[in-house]
Amino acid sequence: MADPITDAIRAINPRSPLLEGGAVTGIARAAQEYNVDWRLFLAVAQAETQMGTTGGALALHNAWGLGPGRSYPDWATGARAFAQTIAWNRAQGRTTVAEVQRSYAPSRAANDPTGLNSNWTRNVTGTLTRIGGNPNDLRLDRPGSTVERGQSITGAARDGAETVAGAVDDAVGNPIAGLVQLLARLFDPSVWLRVLAAVGGVVAIILSLVFLMRGGLTRSIRRAV
Repeated sequence: MADPITDAIRAINPRSPLLEGGAVTGIARAAQEYNVDWRLFLAVAQAETQMGTTGGALALHNAWGLGPGRSYPDWATGARAFAQTIAWNRAQGRTTVAEVQRSYAPSRAANDPTGLNSNWTRNVTGTLTRIGGNPNDLRLDRPGSTVERGQSITGAARDGAETVAGAVDDAVGNPIAGLVQLLARLFDPSVWLRVLAAVGGVVAIILSLVFLMRGGLTRSIRRAV
């Protein structure tokens, strides 16, 4: 069975060094240890270093812009440091992508003279939602999340609904930026595919129950006759 982390990395950037050097295993372990959605590792890596391909990320084993310029002995250690950072933010009450940005990549920071951080929330959210994450709940064990390899039918539908609901919340706080994100998510095929898959699964279950009940009723009538 294919590994979802590997598949997602290849879909974002097939030349990413995160496909090698034990990075996938390191991300999976750090995600489990600190209860951080593995998709967030990839979304931030894409926003910060194009999945580890820019800014010296390969030499530093730091695809997440930590420090910045902080060096780690291997990808697993870098991934663990990222997970610790997100867990620390959660402990401070920052549980969404937009809230994490305030400390992780604050606008008008001294090390961001060109203002690139102003796009951080949008960039991270875009990648995160594209690979099935929820920008408003960054936990690995969030309802409906793919903790291991499978995903529940209700979880798939809830993910789609939460994605759109998150966009509505963003629109309330920042009308212009939120409206752009809302429209992007409404027209994101992956959101609707998850919802349609969930609805199709529910319909299949209902039809199966109907046929079973019908068969049982038919047998009962035959016995009575």
